[in-house]
Amino acid sequence: MENIHKEALGRIYQVCRNGAKALTLAGLNLKELPQEIRNLTYLTHLDLSKNPIKNLDLLQHLISLEELKIQETNVHEISKNLLNLPKLKKILL
Repeated sequence: MENIHKEALGRIYQVCRNGAKALTLAGLNLKELPQEIRNLTYLTHLDLSKNPIKNLDLLQHLISLEELKIQETNVHEISKNLLNLPKLKKILL
């Protein structure tokens, strides 16, 4: 699990350094989102597919998010806070 978490953090830090607007954490077997993801307020595209995550609450801080991919996850319900993100146009389930 630690290596998986390090991989996710490495990708998050790389996006921070580069100012990239897209991040993929797909297929990392994440059971929960790293806290650091909440700081990526400029992110427009996020791919969390193929992870056993259940909770997306940290994403409510991603005010620039336009597209979210959560196929093959354990997410069964999407919170109102997430649905109310001002720029969110597409959620791929």
